[in-house]
Formats: sequence, structure tokens, C-alpha cells
Amino acid sequence: MSRSPVIVAGLGVAASLYAGRRWLGLVDIPAGELEGRYGGEGSRFALVRGTRVHYRDEGRRDGPALLMLHGVFSSLHTWEGWVERLRDRYRLVRLDLPGFGLTGPVDDLVGMVRDLAGVLDEFADGVGLGRFNLAGNSLGGYFAWRYALARPERVERMILVDSAGYPFGLPPVLRLASTPGVGSVFRFFTPRVMVAMSLREVYGDAGRIRPGTLRRYHELMLRPGNRRTLLLAGREMERQFRWYSGEIRRVSTPTLVMWGEEDRWIPPDHARRFARDLQDARLITYPGVGHVPMEEIPERTADDADAFLSGGAA
Repeated sequence: MSRSPVIVAGLGVAASLYAGRRWLGLVDIPAGELEGRYGGEGSRFALVRGTRVHYRDEGRRDGPALLMLHGVFSSLHTWEGWVERLRDRYRLVRLDLPGFGLTGPVDDLVGMVRDLAGVLDEFADGVGLGRFNLAGNSLGGYFAWRYALARPERVERMILVDSAGYPFGLPPVLRLASTPGVGSVFRFFTPRVMVAMSLREVYGDAGRIRPGTLRRYHELMLRPGNRRTLLLAGREMERQFRWYSGEIRRVSTPTLVMWGEEDRWIPPDHARRFARDLQDARLITYPGVGHVPMEEIPERTADDADAFLSGGAA
């Protein structure tokens, strides 16, 4: 019996050391553990190109459909505020893009990105979406307008939220992750403080970061293989934006461009470029808001989205 306190103390120290290694990003977190924590009752999985894609399909089944695509470093949870606000009127489908969130890594991420239209077609067909509305933030915005260009017959209306599209300087975390040599270290050492710095950068007002958000961003990054995605994504994004930014002028889908005026990742000037180059666009900017307006001020941006999608004036 006298050994029990020693054993308990030893287990406590071991648990603390393991938690510390997670905080420093020195170990991956098993996918099953993360699914239990961040999956939720509404989580489903669809097989797309051999990849098990995590998604949620919520709201009014007979309502207008809205497919939502998150950005780099993120997951489908970034749209949570929109789902709460719009679920009574829309069918809301959101997914963890391959390489992110609970979907996790794929064998050929670059190939999937380059065949984006085919990948989204397969997903949309699999969940029963015919013609639908499409929203995307950051990298998800880039995927959204590229899909609308390739499949205009499927996209009713589109919302671009601080969207990528034109060449720009990569954010610090992506620049670090895609730097030869340094990026390899990043795959095995990703402390929570680094994620906290990036999260504060993407919010215009860090006081709006909700409890649990930092932990979620960090832990989902630690899903096995996800950090490698950031290494590949940074390099591929730079190439893609150089190759395809000129095609924005060909997009004819009616589009609402939303932008945080304090976006430190993609310059607000890009919002005006989108509004100018898209064939049918209107623009809303939000003072004091950063790179993820749908997460930072979900109620206001969801109401603007609703007004636009329902055919009114945003």
C-alpha cells in the first residue's frame, strides 16, 4: 500500500509530461481521439477519391443549399456561427477539406487541388446536392471561385469571405511551414503559442476569440499528417495564384464579396480587386474585423449572407 502514492505521483508526472509534449506540438494526437472530441453528433464521413472526408449536413433539408469551404489552418467549425444563425432557412453543408481537420491527409494533395472541380463534384453528388450556393473563406474562397468558373451550371450564388485569388505574401505561419529545412522542423515542433500568435493575427479584435477556439485549432493541426499539408499548401498556393488569378474576370456567378478591413493575411485591397474583376459582384467590408469575419462576427455576416442569398440587397 505504501507504494500507491508513489505510483499515483508517477502517473501524474507522466501525464503532465505528455500534456506538455502536446502543448509544444511534439507529438501527434490520434485521429480517433480527435473525432471523439470534435466530431459531434452531426458528423458524417463520405468517401471521396479514396479519402474519408468529414462533413456535416444540417438545417432545413428542403431549404436552399449552401456549401461552405474553410480556409488554410482551419476546419468546418469556423462556420459554426452561420449554422446557428441560418439553420432554420437553409440546408447547410460544410466539410473539412482534404488535408485539414478530421479529414486528415491525402496521398496526393497537390493532385486533388489541381482537380478541384472533380473532387467537389464527387462530394456534392455523394451528399445529394444538385444546384447550390457556395461560400468560401481564404483558401476555401479560392476553391469556391475556381469551382464556380468550372461549373457555373451548379452554383446559384457565391460568397467570398476574405478570399485568396491574387498573388500576395504568405502569412508568417505558412511562410515558415513552407521554408525548406524550417518546414521539416515545423512538422515535429508546433507549440500552441505559435498557433495563438497566428489566431490573434487573423482576428481584428483578439477579444472576440471564443473559449476553446485556440485549443481546437492547435489540436486539429496535430492530427497525424495535417502539419505536412501546411508544408505542401504554402508552396502550391503561391504557384496557383500566379497561374490562375487572371481567370477571376471570367467568373459570372453572382457574388457577394465580404472582407474584414483589418485583415493582416490578405490585404483589403484584394476585396476591391475582386469586386472590380468579377462580372457580377457586390462588396461589404467590416471595420475592426480581420481575416475570418464569419467566425469573428458570425451574426452580422450571416445576416448579410442571408440577404444576398435570398435575392435581397446585402
